[in-house]
Amino acid sequence: MATVIGMRGVTRMPGLIPCLMVCAALLTVAALACWQVRSPGLAPQLAVLAAAAVFLVRGAAVWTPTWRAIAPQEPFARLDVLVYGPLCLALGAGLVFIALRARA
Repeated sequence: MATVIGMRGVTRMPGLIPCLMVCAALLTVAALACWQVRSPGLAPQLAVLAAAAVFLVRGAAVWTPTWRAIAPQEPFARLDVLVYGPLCLALGAGLVFIALRARA
């Protein structure tokens, strides 16, 4: 559990509903990216760029003292810097590429 949640005092994994909400959010982002590729336009482009901003902010937050104070528990903190943060940055950059490339 400590690899998934880095906050102090958390003793259980998130339940089914929070996990399904994260799954639904990721599927929505994938659908937005497909929408942008299949039907380039301003609305899908803005939606994909908004999703990209969320990933980019989450990815960059890994290296801020505020985020380290929120999620300091190991091994999450180490994995956050080595895997989770860079993955969010890569996903955000990919979404920016999709949004800007499909418009060209």
